[in-house]
Amino acid sequence: MKKMLIQVFGFLISTFGWFFVSCTVGMDYWRISYIGGQGGSWIIKAAWYWTTLWRDCYVDTSDVANCRDYDIMWVVRPGSRSEQGSIQAVRALLIVGMFLGLFAAMFCFVGMDCTYIGGGKKTKCKILLIGTVLHFAGGVTCLAAFCLFTSRLGTAIFTRMNNSRLLRYYIGPPVFFGLIGSGCIILGSVLYAVTLYSVLTANR
Repeated sequence: MKKMLIQVFGFLISTFGWFFVSCTVGMDYWRISYIGGQGGSWIIKAAWYWTTLWRDCYVDTSDVANCRDYDIMWVVRPGSRSEQGSIQAVRALLIVGMFLGLFAAMFCFVGMDCTYIGGGKKTKCKILLIGTVLHFAGGVTCLAAFCLFTSRLGTAIFTRMNNSRLLRYYIGPPVFFGLIGSGCIILGSVLYAVTLYSVLTANR
């Protein structure tokens, strides 16, 4: 009963983490830049520039958003080669991670003790082991994607810019949600591994 409960918690936590990570792919405000707010008029003029993995947007005080979608999947806005490479790497890591997570969820669902599919006990343990490894690999892949994005953005923030016309972006909420989701995925895989370890030690 205890083993089954741990597996259910692992499934719920990992599913919650994958939900967070999947939502961040389509969320706005991955990075934000704010300019304005100063002037001699009583009307405060300001503008917000924000980007996602797929488009650039501009919003002013009139609350009108102007966005430019990237033409194809692997196109990013003009910039340095390192910036373009990092954005493309983040996209690739997230897609690979979610692909692994899809199969991991199916394997773990079949291998859990509370389900009546998957064959005998030994077969279900093997299936659950495959799902655990895929969950851990997918969680680490997504965590690497968000850490890479944060690292590149942090380098741009703390590096002194010689050109004052360049925008200085800051980290947006989707990155934090993604880090939390990746941690939940890894935690779920650890809970699965705990139940597998107890089975192996019991057999010995």
